[in-house]
Amino acid sequence: MMLPTFSFSRRTWAETLQGIPGSGKRDNGYGLDYVFYMCWATLLGVWAAWLVRTFAPFASGSGIPEIKTILGGFVMKGYLGGRTLVIKSVALVSRRPVPVP
Repeated sequence: MMLPTFSFSRRTWAETLQGIPGSGKRDNGYGLDYVFYMCWATLLGVWAAWLVRTFAPFASGSGIPEIKTILGGFVMKGYLGGRTLVIKSVALVSRRPVPVP
């Protein structure tokens, strides 16, 4: 029995916005694709920072020093909570395209 195959064609922003002035006839649309990528990455990065600052301040940073502190015997209330886990997971995935030094 053959399994059905699905074919999803990926289109660039320039292909999607054909005919719009400035859609990139000389550069094959790479300039427009770059602008859309940078806008999208900036929006996701700002949203991730807002999520962390608003809902789970403990989720900022890598968390390695905090884990070492907890393993040393110090109790940090709320650090290992579900809210921190969810916000850190969502923020990590959404800020991935943002170039951070």
